[in-house]
Amino acid sequence: MTNLLIFMLGASLASFLTAWADRYPASILYPPSHCSTCQQALAWWDLVPILSYIKLGGSCRSCQAPIPLASLTNEIQGGLIAYAWLQSWLSSPWLIFLFMSLMLSHFDRTSCSFPICFWLVPHAALTFITGWQLSPVFLLLALVCYFAPIGIGAGDWTYMASLALLLPLKVLLIILQLACCQALLTFWYKKRKGALPFLPFLHRASLLWLIGHHFSFF
Repeated sequence: MTNLLIFMLGASLASFLTAWADRYPASILYPPSHCSTCQQALAWWDLVPILSYIKLGGSCRSCQAPIPLASLTNEIQGGLIAYAWLQSWLSSPWLIFLFMSLMLSHFDRTSCSFPICFWLVPHAALTFITGWQLSPVFLLLALVCYFAPIGIGAGDWTYMASLALLLPLKVLLIILQLACCQALLTFWYKKRKGALPFLPFLHRASLLWLIGHHFSFF
């Protein structure tokens, strides 16, 4: 029962962070949760993480507009992250980082940017827990890229600065390579042109490394 409760709490937190990212800079508290297409207010039974999405078939009950699949995948990720923490597969710093990563990658996917405040607060908390580690190196790279763009954005380096609080340089390079491989495959498969949000690839690469490390693949 505890496992299910923690899973649903994690899914609920992920759902809240996703909704906050979608609404920003508007208030997350008012108006109440509603369909972004028809503006119909949502009942509580439409807000149960994962289950409501499945029950509604991925569309609004009122106007049948599709609900973004990212809502479901983020909720599943949030539940699994919380469950992994409960099982002691993840430390508390990793718990903070992954929920931050989930929100920032959603921001980047939808707008190719993220508000610095949503990075700064978790990063400060992680720095307090772990110390500076290699983080200043990546913060310097972020500053350079902010004033002289070189392809990878300043936001991606700030993300790496937070990841550097948890991992050594060798692992950071592995994660960066995994993210680049995913991005190249996406460009090739979707025939993409122009800018591509990179944070979602860094987020997935971090998860892939964690899973591989847990099962001793890395």
